[in-house]
Amino acid sequence: MSFESLLNKRCTIVKKSFGPLKNAHGQPQVISTSVTNVACGLQERAVKEGRKGDQSAVSLFKLFLAYRDDLTERDQVIVDGKTFDVLEVRSPGGRNHHISALVELVK
Repeated sequence: MSFESLLNKRCTIVKKSFGPLKNAHGQPQVISTSVTNVACGLQERAVKEGRKGDQSAVSLFKLFLAYRDDLTERDQVIVDGKTFDVLEVRSPGGRNHHISALVELVK
């Protein structure tokens, strides 16, 4: 199986950066820009249940992308209409081949 065969979906990367202005609470202004139509693959990794009696659950996925150096833990990714927070980014392929990211489904 080739790496390219894993890239069977299209996603939007929502890049978040901080602007020069501050909001009413003194926090830096967050600026969002989107990169659309990015080839990607998404595989479910785990669903972690909350504590006993807690109805929350965390859904973790692994996202695969062709190599890029601009995906960070501040970003979000939208795949099939679902939004994911980027938790960790790695370049396991070496030689700038591809990246994988641990992402969490936003509830």
